[in-house]
Amino acid sequence: MKHEKTNEKMAQRKARVQKRCAQFEAEGYRQIDLTISAKTANSRAVASTLPLIVLHVLLFGWIAGWRAFADLDMGLLGTAVLVSIVVHELIHGLFFALAAPGGFRSVEFGVFWESMNPYCYCAEPVSKGQYLTALTMPGILLGTVVGVMAICFGSATWLLFSLVAYLLASGDFFIAVMIFRYDSKGKQTLFLDHPDQPGLLVFQKEN
Repeated sequence: MKHEKTNEKMAQRKARVQKRCAQFEAEGYRQIDLTISAKTANSRAVASTLPLIVLHVLLFGWIAGWRAFADLDMGLLGTAVLVSIVVHELIHGLFFALAAPGGFRSVEFGVFWESMNPYCYCAEPVSKGQYLTALTMPGILLGTVVGVMAICFGSATWLLFSLVAYLLASGDFFIAVMIFRYDSKGKQTLFLDHPDQPGLLVFQKEN
């Protein structure tokens, strides 16, 4: 039943996006696909976060000392990571809601039941800066901010939490790099979540 509801919602979303694509094309926009496969998201994206993880671990060992790992609380870590999976998507949703004209009415939350992956989807196009902010904030807040605090206070538990947060945000960071590399040549652009793939659609004004 859950799979059927997810498939129905996905079909409705794709229909809305196709209609919007046709509208933008009629207004003189060109569509650019910036998506990645699930395989890429699970391999290259995760690998791209390894330098951040190594840097955090080395800084922690240098500042807090390696003995701090003796105070690791696995129970707290496991609970915090489970809660953070939901919080990660809520952060996406908050910043998309702040950017989209429709606010939270433009934001959808759900779960891909086959892979058990939660998701956040924004149904309205936003600017490049707004999209990048909504895309990277979970990794910044749960990864970087928590990681820096863990290093400063010598908490191995919250250091490992931040490293897991980086891994959970690896796909977001990988897509952010794709957006930074995209050259709009100074033309007007709008950024819209792809309806059923990791990544987004870019609409670039051509005339």
